[in-house]
Order: sequence, then structure tokens, then C-alpha cells
Amino acid sequence: MNSVVFSQAGGNDEVSHPNEALLRRVFDEFGDPTMIAEVFAEDAEWREPGSGPISGCYRGPQAISGLFASVLSRSDETFDVLKIEDVLADDNHGVAFVLVEGHRAGRHIRTTDAIVFDFRDGKIVLGRVLSEDQAEVDAFWD
Repeated sequence: MNSVVFSQAGGNDEVSHPNEALLRRVFDEFGDPTMIAEVFAEDAEWREPGSGPISGCYRGPQAISGLFASVLSRSDETFDVLKIEDVLADDNHGVAFVLVEGHRAGRHIRTTDAIVFDFRDGKIVLGRVLSEDQAEVDAFWD
């Protein structure tokens, strides 16, 4: 039986499931290539929705690392995870609600994303981003 852990920001700091800790690490260390290599499976996919220049399916830790580096580069290193609002995790699936912000070419974005994850053998095999306002996200990155 899978145990589900729901952890709200500002709540108990204790992490009750290893996959919760894994998700928190992804956003606490956003963009770090070493972290990406350690937490994503070799066949992992990251799906970025929309029709903007960062949209697409990224396969493998190297491609995912490249996406995160592009996000940072395109925002002149201003893109930041301001807050991990909530995390829900069990043995097979997880979701993280994260408040992100960035500045780019005179534009500003501050939005909450829900990223849905699948796990296998303690690693992330799939991450699917669901943005609060995809049109706003696409316009920001164009």
C-alpha cells in the first residue's frame, strides 16, 4: 500500500516520504546539473506545454539540464522558485505546486505551476508542467 504525504509550506518541516524529499530537492536546487543527474532516471522525460520556445518534450537528464539552463539563461538568471507551496508524494506519483518568478526583455512573470511526476526506483521518470496561465507563460518566453 502506498502512503501519501501532503506537506504544505510553512507546515511541519519533517519529510515523511522519500519522493517528497526528491521533489523538494528539484526545486530547492533548480538548475543544478549534478542534482538533475542524481534525481532523474536515464530515460526520464520533462514535458513543457505550450507553443513557446521552451515548449517540448525533453528526454534524459542532459536534455532536462539543458532546458533548465535555457530557462535561467533566457531570463538573465532571474528565473527563481520563490516558494514550494505544497508537495504530494507517494511511491509512484507526486505533484509539486511551485511559485515561480522571472524577468526577461522588459517582461515579468509570477505564476504558480503544478508539476506532476512519476517515479520509478527512487528516481523521477516523468515530469509534466501544468501552468496557471499557459498563454502568459508562452508570451513571456517569446
